[in-house]
Amino acid sequence: KLLGYSGLYLLVDQFVLLAGNKTRELSNIVRKIHTLMPDQLLPPKDKCFATAFSTYQNALSRLSQDSSLRTETLHCFRELGNIIIILLLLEQNLNIQESLDLKHAAPFTGKLPPPFIQYPPNITPE
Repeated sequence: KLLGYSGLYLLVDQFVLLAGNKTRELSNIVRKIHTLMPDQLLPPKDKCFATAFSTYQNALSRLSQDSSLRTETLHCFRELGNIIIILLLLEQNLNIQESLDLKHAAPFTGKLPPPFIQYPPNITPE
């Protein structure tokens, strides 16, 4: 109610621009992860579990050592999730407000449902 429809439009527009920026940042992070990933991850099939585990651990050690990647990625996902939650809450509140407006305007527009009257068994409606 405080913002009105034009204020909501500006707010949603800014959130959409911010979400676009965050998705671009996340695509850059995914590209960086792709460059850090090894070319071949599959270990030989005839090796035991310990050998396969050490192969994966050695191959992904560069990813685990990059602390800036971890903090940037989690922060971007957190911000993007917060934007989505705020937009969903705005939509939910807008739907509630519109339904209340329609409910309050119903007597003035003539869109009232017929009243439900339950007659006692000994009285018949005329």
